Amino acid sequence: MRTVSAPGHSEQSSRLTDQLAQLIEQESGALARFIELLGEEKNLLCSTRTDQLTALTEEKTRQYLQLQQMADARIGLLARHGIRLEQARLDALLQPVPALHSAWNALLDLARQAEQQNQANGHLIQARMQHTQRALGVLLSAPEQAAVYGPDGQSRAGAGSRHWGSA
Repeated sequence: MRTVSAPGHSEQSSRLTDQLAQLIEQESGALARFIELLGEEKNLLCSTRTDQLTALTEEKTRQYLQLQQMADARIGLLARHGIRLEQARLDALLQPVPALHSAWNALLDLARQAEQQNQANGHLIQARMQHTQRALGVLLSAPEQAAVYGPDGQSRAGAGSRHWGSA
């Protein structure tokens, strides 16, 4: 994305907005991919294909680290120009360049989407863990000897000293 600087902007400011636009565009693309990964994660968590989560988690971690590097580059660029990430200062920089301001707002929207999807996936993981823990609790609290049925079809506790699988 090539920005056009507003009237009264210096050459240095124009270079800054061009560099910032490029970083925001790259970060937006990477963030959109991260959201796709979160969607894939949700689908796996809602299915029985949880064995595929390990590979997806590795890819998601790589993408997250890339996003962190991109955010660091953006923050570093602004810091080199004496701009802190205070919303008012950033708005003052972006406001005169509508395309850049719009791209920044789109990036913030993507970040909110990623945060919401990540929280939703966390809730799914927590629900699955609770379900698994309850199931284990039921299985572990079952009597040591399983109930069996006698020749008359009635339930009897245990099978005496007979071991399953023995003749």
